[in-house]
Amino acid sequence: MLGRLKPCALREVTALFPSVSGPVSLSSFALSPLVLMVSIMSRPPVDDLDRRHPFSGLRLSVRERNSIRARSAEAGMSVSSFIRQSALSATVRAAPAVSIRQWSELAPLASNLNQIAHRLNAGGQNVLTLADRQAIAGLDDLLREIRLRLVDVEPDP
Repeated sequence: MLGRLKPCALREVTALFPSVSGPVSLSSFALSPLVLMVSIMSRPPVDDLDRRHPFSGLRLSVRERNSIRARSAEAGMSVSSFIRQSALSATVRAAPAVSIRQWSELAPLASNLNQIAHRLNAGGQNVLTLADRQAIAGLDDLLREIRLRLVDVEPDP
């Protein structure tokens, strides 16, 4: 048990016994309850599953990083603690499987709409009438609304 005594604890024990001069070792002392208490107060080992390791799979923009730093400072926490607590206490809602299927069916239609608008705009001539532009904008708004509803988000009115 005495082999686990930390150097700082050894200094504390020697301060309690100032009459001992010269090099001090633990064998100089009788095992008093205080010495035993100090020797067993070291931190217990951390299980491998609970030991924290660096995680570098997180990619952030400069704005996101600055926002996280500011929010962690406001909370009085380190960035690591803030991210860990936020991630572990967050509720994540996955999109229903039906929505994913419908979203992938919608993707080619959205792509076609985008290609039509691009080709018409790239012609160099203003071949689109005001009604054409309004129809394309209306389809774009409708597409955005359908996508939001597929992920259970109510579109803005």
